[in-house]
Amino acid sequence: MSKINTKLAVAVFDLQQVIQLPISKESALYYHRRLSVFNFTIYNIGNRECQCFLWSEVISKKGTNKISTCVAKYLHHLDNQGFKEVRLFANGCGGQNKKLIVFALLLHFIDNSKQVHQVVLSFFETNHGQSEGDSAHSCISTAISAAGDIFIPSQLPPIIRLARRNFPYVVFKMNTEGFLDYKSCAEKLRLRVTRITGLGGKDRLD
Repeated sequence: MSKINTKLAVAVFDLQQVIQLPISKESALYYHRRLSVFNFTIYNIGNRECQCFLWSEVISKKGTNKISTCVAKYLHHLDNQGFKEVRLFANGCGGQNKKLIVFALLLHFIDNSKQVHQVVLSFFETNHGQSEGDSAHSCISTAISAAGDIFIPSQLPPIIRLARRNFPYVVFKMNTEGFLDYKSCAEKLRLRVTRITGLGGKDRLD
């Protein structure tokens, strides 16, 4: 449908399996503390563009706020390209995608967008989450395996970018300042509230 309607963007997003560095054939490195690197991908089904947002645990952990920031950057990218409608698909991971923070991001974006007037977020049925994004993850994993020794995160962007040589992936290196606080946004919109538990304690509804 997005191939016919040039004002409609359809995309899937997901986190790739955590990349553990260093990667080497030296067996002694296997027993050392390894660094976790996260790669969040958004794959546009219509034009096959794939954007990868890359950061390590030194920069930040993975979580809903990080996912929301990456999705927001992608939505602004579509908005600047003149798209009117966006349909996003994701798996039903409760710890990442089905949080009120994500919906706060979408509301905030719609209130401030220039061209996009509708964003629809849909979730795959349980055990039926395979999508075009998985092919990108597979391609990237194969490229990393064939790259030889990888010791630091700065080696990953060119490997990921050229994992698909005929249409290179777009890689963004995220930093600490680049992640936005959509938790506060959710609270301002009164989507993220505090409830009193049965034991008298307080709990956040995310």
